[in-house]
Amino acid sequence: MKKIFGLLVILGLSTGLFAASSGFGSLSKNLKSLDGTKVSAATAELAEGRELFPIVWKWTHNELSVGGKVVGAQYSLDEMNVFDDTYQITTEVYMKGLIGQLVCQKSVLEITCENNTVSVLTKEMYQYNCDKNLDRTGDIIEEQKSAMNTQAKSFADGFANDSKNLSDEEYNTWSDAAYYNIETQLKISKYAANKLKAKKWYEKHSLVGKTVEFTMLFTDLKESKTKGFEYEAGGLYGLTPITVLSNNDDYIDLKSESNLKIKGVVKDVHYSGDYDTKYEIKWIIIEEQ
Repeated sequence: MKKIFGLLVILGLSTGLFAASSGFGSLSKNLKSLDGTKVSAATAELAEGRELFPIVWKWTHNELSVGGKVVGAQYSLDEMNVFDDTYQITTEVYMKGLIGQLVCQKSVLEITCENNTVSVLTKEMYQYNCDKNLDRTGDIIEEQKSAMNTQAKSFADGFANDSKNLSDEEYNTWSDAAYYNIETQLKISKYAANKLKAKKWYEKHSLVGKTVEFTMLFTDLKESKTKGFEYEAGGLYGLTPITVLSNNDDYIDLKSESNLKIKGVVKDVHYSGDYDTKYEIKWIIIEEQ
C-alpha cells in the first residue's frame, strides 16, 4: 500500500525534485503558474459494511514501507471527526534528490465519506531541501496541481482497496484499534454536537475492559489501596489524569515528568458531570499488565 505511494511521489514530482535539489525554485514556480489544472477531489467506493475510520487509522498508525529514492515517510492524523466522517492527514515523505540532497515533500489531505463514497482532496502540497536531522534548509516550493490530484486519487483508491481486500479479522482488528484507544476517546467531545451526542458515543464505545498502550507523563507514585497492586502511578495524557495500578518495583526510581510507556486494561473511566459544558473523559484508571 505505502510502496505504491512512494513510487507515485518519485514519478509525479520529478520536476519538483530537480528544482528543490538544484536550487532552481523559480523553475517549479513558473511551471506551477502555467499549470491550468484545477485542484479537485478524487472519489472511490468503499465496500459495503466497511467504515472509513478504521482504514484511515490503519494508514496513519501502521509502519510505512520505504525503498529506492524514498528513505522515510510518515502520515499523521490531525483531525478525526468520527461523527461527520471527516478527517485530515498530513504526509511527510523524505527522498533522495537528483544531486544527492535530501528533499522533504509534505502534503495536507482532506478526507470525507458519505453514502460509502470516500472523497480525498489535496489541500496543500510542497517540498524543500532538508538536512540529515530533517530540518528545512531550502526554499518551500509548491507542487503542481496535477501532482496534487494524482496524490488524492492514490489515497482514495488505496482506502477503497483496503476496504475490499482486508479480511474480516484484519478489519475488525483495525476497527478496535481505531475506536478503543486513549487518543480517539479523548478527542470525541471536540467533535460532538452536544453533550448527549458524546455520551451516547461513549456508551457504545466504552473503554472499560479494553487493552490500551500509550505513553503518559509520569507525575507521582503512591502506595496502592487496591488489593493485588503495590503502587498507583499517576500521570497525564495531555491534560487528562491517568492512574495506573501496578506492581512494577522499577517505578520507585522514576522521576516526575518522565515519559512512561503503559500497557494495561482499563478498569474505570470517569466522565464529566451534569453541570459541565462538555461530556468528556475526566479520569482513567488502568490495571497494568
